[in-house]
Amino acid sequence: IALFFSLLKGVGWTFEISKEQLYFFAKKKIKSPYILLNITLYANSIKLPDKPLSFDVVKKGNSFYLVITDLTTGRSVYIIPLKVGVKKRVVVAKTTIKPGEVLSPKNTEIKEKIFNYEPNNVFFNLANVWGKIAKTYIKAGRVIKKEQIYEPYLVKSGQRVKIIFQYQ
Repeated sequence: IALFFSLLKGVGWTFEISKEQLYFFAKKKIKSPYILLNITLYANSIKLPDKPLSFDVVKKGNSFYLVITDLTTGRSVYIIPLKVGVKKRVVVAKTTIKPGEVLSPKNTEIKEKIFNYEPNNVFFNLANVWGKIAKTYIKAGRVIKKEQIYEPYLVKSGQRVKIIFQYQ
């Protein structure tokens, strides 16, 4: 988005842009599955030069920044940190699940949640949790994490089993 001085409130050789306007520009530039949660600017506004400017969102590692560039020189005028979340459809508890309870369609569902990071210890598919057993209490509405459930045992404690040894 190229922004020219006519869009801003002018004061001499500089223009003032509000935090809300900066949020609007950053929000337009963030691509799915990311969403803008907040803009890290402690002032209510910033002053910009009376020149053509561009507003871009740049990702460096796990961090996002709103970079305001002077189009006449190509130099960054401001680099503003952004708080960005990730929107994902994940498996959550439909009802409170107790330890030892089997996960099923009755107590699990898919919901859209926002994470501060790319989740890697959660489930995205109901079929991956059904039939598994809860290790801990999982409150209704909470995301089900991999460490909270386990596969059912094939042999239960105290159960008789037949063992066959073969030697060749």
